[in-house]
Amino acid sequence: MTRRLRAFQPATLPLDGRILLAHVHVPPPVHVPPPAPSYGWVGFLGDPSSAPIEQLVVQQGGEATVWLQGYPDGPVQVKVATDPSSPAVGVNLPAVNQTVTIAKGHAGPSFASVTVPTNAGAPNPGEVDVNLTITPIDPPSGLDVSGGPLELRILASDATIPPWITGVAGTPHSIELTFSKPMNPVQASNVHNYAVRDTSWHLSGSDASLPFPFGFGDGKFTTKYTPMSVPLRSANYNPADFTVTLIPKRRLSYPVFNSIVVTPGSPAKTSAPLRHGSSPAQGLTDLEGNPINQGGKPGKFRIDVSDGYSALG
Repeated sequence: MTRRLRAFQPATLPLDGRILLAHVHVPPPVHVPPPAPSYGWVGFLGDPSSAPIEQLVVQQGGEATVWLQGYPDGPVQVKVATDPSSPAVGVNLPAVNQTVTIAKGHAGPSFASVTVPTNAGAPNPGEVDVNLTITPIDPPSGLDVSGGPLELRILASDATIPPWITGVAGTPHSIELTFSKPMNPVQASNVHNYAVRDTSWHLSGSDASLPFPFGFGDGKFTTKYTPMSVPLRSANYNPADFTVTLIPKRRLSYPVFNSIVVTPGSPAKTSAPLRHGSSPAQGLTDLEGNPINQGGKPGKFRIDVSDGYSALG
């Protein structure tokens, strides 16, 4: 039986709507620029929580040493300047506009200093304050200036105010102590007026509960806090900046669990002639005979020394 051929009839059919529903339009990606890279920080040396940072200097002292610190990823130049609106600029001290370089930070912050002169004969009602600012020169992107300005307090001379230690700097070969006012040069240069101790933790005894590396599980090791005296070779006092440099007989080290402490020594009686109206009192005194007073106890002080410079109150 022969089947009849059917004629081909083309037709138009509607497109299935489910295909359109399955297609989701994806917008082009939005370009988000990466965050600016951090290039570290710079600022005046001091407590970052203080606002502003303060440093004291006596009017007739001649000059103040202002320290900067930073942890930049490369050398950075900064300008240190006095606030031109301060009435003390040009009277109690000249205008300051100095450029210094803070080196790249490695294991810790880098330090730099600026010398700020004072006009020794200028009138001073008792205290004048001048702000110093830091301005980076051609700073890289991301460099942070932290801590705000430094408030330099210039104090008038007062014979009744006792001296104190305003700064300390530790190096492997010396310890520098800066006083708040001129000192009796004979007593300040007397090496026996200073006692230096090296405080360290040492292994000894037995205690199995200590963590590694102090405990080894066999109950034979503990730590012991043992201060050791550091003999001094000399004490060199510089009356221009009220600073004494203590030279030890051995190299000093400042690891994490080790600190250097300076306290008053026990000087022997001396027959050295007195100068500048100094007092015959033993120990560290100013030119008027006032004993050093660090923390409310005349003749007493205790200074912890670390590697680098530290400003003290």
